[in-house]
Amino acid sequence: MSAIVAYAFFASVFGFSIWAIAASVAPKMQRIRFLLSHGPIQTEALPRHPRGSRRSREVRVSASHAAFRNAA
Repeated sequence: MSAIVAYAFFASVFGFSIWAIAASVAPKMQRIRFLLSHGPIQTEALPRHPRGSRRSREVRVSASHAAFRNAA
């Protein structure tokens, strides 16, 4: 009898985990189906990450960040 109760317990835990996964994926299914049928959207590659020069380790900071840093 205890084996049946244990089996039912583990089956219910397994069923709940499957339900939780399905519930979290369900809102995204329309986008998943679209991407599977049309493939990823082609965009231009991102620009390279700025690197410091060989002479110094400083990396140029964009104007907006510099203005924020000077204001602080």
